[in-house]
Amino acid sequence: IDFLVVKDGKPWLPIEAKLNDTTPSSSFKSFTKFLNTTAFYQIVNKPNHLKKKTIQGKTVVVASASQFFRHFP
Repeated sequence: IDFLVVKDGKPWLPIEAKLNDTTPSSSFKSFTKFLNTTAFYQIVNKPNHLKKKTIQGKTVVVASASQFFRHFP
C-alpha cells in the first residue's frame, strides 16, 4: 500500500499506485487482514479503466486516475 488516508484516526482509504499493472497487487491479501476498510484501491495510468474484484471478502477497485478522482470534488 503506497498511501493510507486516515479519517478520525482510523484507516479509511488504502491506495496502491501502479503505472500500467491492472492486476490487483498481491499486497492486498496481506493488508485485508489488518485494515478494517470497506474497499482497497489501485490507481493505474491506463485511461478509462475500472474493474472491481473481491479479495478475502474485501472489494478491490482497480481504476485509472481519471475514474478514481472524478468522485472527489
